[in-house]
Amino acid sequence: MRNAKIGAVFFGLWGLLHTIGGGAMLATSIGGIEDGFGLFLKSAGSDGALANAILQYHSFNILWFGIASTVVAATMNWKNSRPGLYFNLAIAGLADLGLVLFMLLPGYLSWANGSQGIVLFLLAAGFSIAGARSAA
Repeated sequence: MRNAKIGAVFFGLWGLLHTIGGGAMLATSIGGIEDGFGLFLKSAGSDGALANAILQYHSFNILWFGIASTVVAATMNWKNSRPGLYFNLAIAGLADLGLVLFMLLPGYLSWANGSQGIVLFLLAAGFSIAGARSAA
């Protein structure tokens, strides 16, 4: 039990570090791309490779959201697991919330081109919640 608590502390610290880092990047990006990339440019210099690396990093994050959700769907949601339901509601819901806030609402991506995942999320959430309620 003690090791689990120590592990939880380190996961919590990891989460705080990434919350602060992500929040700082998000806050500075509100001023525009120059301000948003300013955090990186101080250490990496003004370089197109930096923008590409950032795109790759965020693409990787979207990839792991998808893999995590798929694994949870196959191993936990299929068995009507409440923890699996909560996990996928959080991961998929927050990923789609970011899409809506930063791509769809400002108009960088059309709703027709960006809403397929949102529709799938709403269907998945509705059916999964109904399944969890019927099992209770």
